[in-house]
Amino acid sequence: MPSKFGDFQVGAYNVLPKDTKTTAYTAPDTITLTRCPSLLTDPLRAAMDLGIVKSEAEAALPLDDAYDWFEKNLDGFKRGDAWVNGSWMDWLTGAPSVVRQCFDPFGAFGRAYLVQGIQRQNNWKLAVTGRLVGVAPLVCSGNLIEGPAKQNHKEEASVSVTDTTTEKIEAGLGVSAGIEYEGVGVQITGSLTWSLETSHATTVTKTFGDELEFDIDKGEWGRVDIRVCAGLYTGWLGVQNYKNSFDLYPFRAPVHVPDFVSAVAVHQMRAKDSEFGPAEKALVSEYSRITRERKALAAQAGLDGDGLAQLAVYGVEQRRLADALRALGL
Repeated sequence: MPSKFGDFQVGAYNVLPKDTKTTAYTAPDTITLTRCPSLLTDPLRAAMDLGIVKSEAEAALPLDDAYDWFEKNLDGFKRGDAWVNGSWMDWLTGAPSVVRQCFDPFGAFGRAYLVQGIQRQNNWKLAVTGRLVGVAPLVCSGNLIEGPAKQNHKEEASVSVTDTTTEKIEAGLGVSAGIEYEGVGVQITGSLTWSLETSHATTVTKTFGDELEFDIDKGEWGRVDIRVCAGLYTGWLGVQNYKNSFDLYPFRAPVHVPDFVSAVAVHQMRAKDSEFGPAEKALVSEYSRITRERKALAAQAGLDGDGLAQLAVYGVEQRRLADALRALGL
């Protein structure tokens, strides 16, 4: 269900509707890949959503349609011989017990890492097909601001492009970003990484740091997001297994929009005051008050011990309220 700002959660990713008019690009309705997005060595930074299950993949791309595509595009694939896995907790068909013992402690990440590893080391056949379910996956967002207000904010982002596939998709993209509000002195950061191919690393760094002004009208709330210029795709990953047939796994991952130059974009999100209940309004009003008072105090020159102590108190309370707002999805 969309939030009051129109964004919504799909598995591990916060996205905007695929038909949104707020992006400068149009993500393709379908995407195909010929390799597995890299999982790096950290389960928390996996390039694809390993929590997806079969029913979610079928809702986006029915199995019969997936079978048709794989039979045309994955050499040797036959739907009658394919094994459909319910989730990434299922082992690749025929995986030896010694392999299972090695990867089992890592749960779904271990199973997926096995798929990625054998495909690369043994050159086993693999392909992905997916349909668009959302766009502009969130990297990080600023705190909620109650209008009327005029807020300056500065974003900084660096992007390392490590590879481009034959489909002209930037499939190796690491993103880190931050938002800093003028006078507050607290930077909010986040990161999103997928499809890293370290063996083909040709790192390019893209940065931007222009200071922007965000005018929030009376009766309106606002927030600044940094989002990746990408589509989020759900579908199926087909891979050759140990029995020399094929397994299908449910698949969900973001893919950078082909041929679009920018890697990240700033989104100024807005919502009407009438969308929020009394408790939410009270929380945001208190957060706005603390932020204003902290900003005013920080601007004073030559603070004494009491002033510095009060600044620290404001900082603790600001973080507590920010956590409460995020817990409400705001």
